[in-house]
Amino acid sequence: MKRTRRVVVAVLAATALIFAVVYATSGGASRVTGKPVRALAGGGNADPELAVGSGGAPAVPVAGKAAAPHLSEPLSAIASRPPKTVPWVKRELGQEEAATEEPEGDKPALERSADLGQIDGAVQTDRGTSQFPAPSLSFKGLGANANPVNLVPPDTNGDVGNGFYLQMVNVVLAVYDATDGSKLAGPIFMSALFDPVTQKLCATHDDGDPVVVYDEYANRFMISQFGLNFNSAKFAECIAVSTSGDPTGTWNAYQFDYPKANVLNDYPKFGVWPAANNDAYFASFNQFRCSTAKCDFAWRGGGAVAYDRAAMIAGTAADQEYFDLYGVDPNLGGMLPSDADGATPPGVSKPNYYAQMDADEFGYPDDQLEVWEFDVNWGGTSTFTAQNTALTTANFSPWICGVGRTGCIPQKNSPVKLDALNDRLMFRLQYRNMGGGGERMVVTHSVRSSKGQSGLRWYELVDSGSGWSIANQGSYSPDTAKSRWMGSAAMDSAGNIAIGYSISSASIFPSIGMVGRTAGAPANTLDLAERKVFTGLGSEKGNYNRWGDYSDLTVAEDGCQFYYTTQYYKKTGQWKWATQVLRFTIPGCV
Repeated sequence: MKRTRRVVVAVLAATALIFAVVYATSGGASRVTGKPVRALAGGGNADPELAVGSGGAPAVPVAGKAAAPHLSEPLSAIASRPPKTVPWVKRELGQEEAATEEPEGDKPALERSADLGQIDGAVQTDRGTSQFPAPSLSFKGLGANANPVNLVPPDTNGDVGNGFYLQMVNVVLAVYDATDGSKLAGPIFMSALFDPVTQKLCATHDDGDPVVVYDEYANRFMISQFGLNFNSAKFAECIAVSTSGDPTGTWNAYQFDYPKANVLNDYPKFGVWPAANNDAYFASFNQFRCSTAKCDFAWRGGGAVAYDRAAMIAGTAADQEYFDLYGVDPNLGGMLPSDADGATPPGVSKPNYYAQMDADEFGYPDDQLEVWEFDVNWGGTSTFTAQNTALTTANFSPWICGVGRTGCIPQKNSPVKLDALNDRLMFRLQYRNMGGGGERMVVTHSVRSSKGQSGLRWYELVDSGSGWSIANQGSYSPDTAKSRWMGSAAMDSAGNIAIGYSISSASIFPSIGMVGRTAGAPANTLDLAERKVFTGLGSEKGNYNRWGDYSDLTVAEDGCQFYYTTQYYKKTGQWKWATQVLRFTIPGCV
């Protein structure tokens, strides 16, 4: 793989930590008012405790087990009664409040490029030849008023399966009828699914960064959030798998302690992978240093974990296999595991594919995508290896309106500029086995347009047997005023691609847009022109500029119906966010 050993330039902020997710009591008084911590990833980290030389060491797996699984009560029964207490990590406010300020003095020097004028090599300025289809269903999801505390951002995501739509936001979940949007259960805290004795951290903490994936190969839902105890520096991933295709029923709940001591498991992202010899739920993490002696959130690289899918579906003891990637390359972070969709599963021995984007502004020789392979073998002999060659992309600049990760997205009637989250690929990295059409993956991230606003860079990757390559790519930015960001991309069974995202400018409230590509469109083109599918009703106005930190576009088992969920504001103010769920079908998909 073509790599560099210069000091890293990538800037990965702790995006959904308790300090970056800003909470207040329902009355509006601040409980934790931390700003996002700027964590600087890189081999140039001046911290001697974390020094690992030039990197390049092979990844070594660490095997572990979850606490004994717990069979929950039916979710419908839990949702029918109010919680007796509000499980919350804020009981330990002292150290957390002290840790909310960005640490000073031990940051590495950066070789960041300040060139903001790089020409995008794949920009699409035309809108498309026909308009993206109108939604066939639109319904309200969870909002800020579903929580006992106010918080930003909501980390909106959800998935569809077996006639249900399950949505999660920080820090609650709800189940809806996927055909008409009627609510069937919720909102409830995920912690209610765990045992307060054997799984105390997950049973007493609702700390967020939620993820929902529907496993269509087993007709199960999998949900997760992290559990963070800063007083004891204990961190866990809390995972539950429904015992049937009905998410209002019982769940197998698991608490997996994070395998690396004094490392916090931030920004988890998951993917379903049903390959017979690589059967797991795969996850990626951004890691930050946090111990009882020193919780300064110094960058600690990327983490990759496989969780025993077969055992969790069965409700039996489950293993995990973990790779700490800091010693492999301290620049790794912001990765995504692939999440399989479609009637044809991955091949029997196919590894799960992880991807991340790099930019020359980060110190790499090219703008590129890296693809890694996680081959799991329970018992500690798994491998995590890079595809031989990084995939050089068309030029792009991640510096949307300034060097680093910046809050710069304008919005109507508010001085607050929203977080661009411009340093990573956006959830999901969707995988689809097209049979004779090869394996496909689609993903998106935000880039700088020629006028300085945010545009959508998207990729369609293909592997026809000789490794992954870029089949199509582009940067959608058809005007000079609107920013488009916080995207999520997916492909249907006919090969059509859709992208959902937020759209905003100084003259419009942040709204929801969709754009797409039909399977027969000209190369590198989104031919289904943007449709504003939901108009925002207000802007974020207050002390915080967080938006997202992700959205989610998923596809039903029929292979054709897209479901997209993200946030908007129902009125201008501090804690006024709401969410919407929208359904679409691109003509020609059967």
